[in-house]
Amino acid sequence: MWLLPVSIVVTVVLYFATMYMLGTMGYWKESATYPGYLEKFLTMLVQCSFVIVFVLTFVLITMRVQFKNKVLSFMGTIALETYLIQNIFIVNFTNMKNDLLFFAAVYAGTIVSAVIVHGVNKKLIG
Repeated sequence: MWLLPVSIVVTVVLYFATMYMLGTMGYWKESATYPGYLEKFLTMLVQCSFVIVFVLTFVLITMRVQFKNKVLSFMGTIALETYLIQNIFIVNFTNMKNDLLFFAAVYAGTIVSAVIVHGVNKKLIG
């Protein structure tokens, strides 16, 4: 019960600590005579802590909140097929110049193909 509010507060604190570390120390403090290992290590330590706590907070939030939606339920039924097929369309449509058209083509092609593969899978396996 208390873990979610504490993790949210720690996430916010670590976010600001990460921004501070990137602004003051960062990864690019080396010079010809000083390698800057300490600054790099401290920045990485704060960033890794932030990422771990952020993921924990996200998991805790999604455990509390349920998303009930017909579109999400449909996407959940074809999630494996979508994951397996999406790279085919990403690779084949990389030459598109318009990012919005690229996104729409990859998304539409992946969903249509995933529905077809899911249907075939249902017919074959049952």
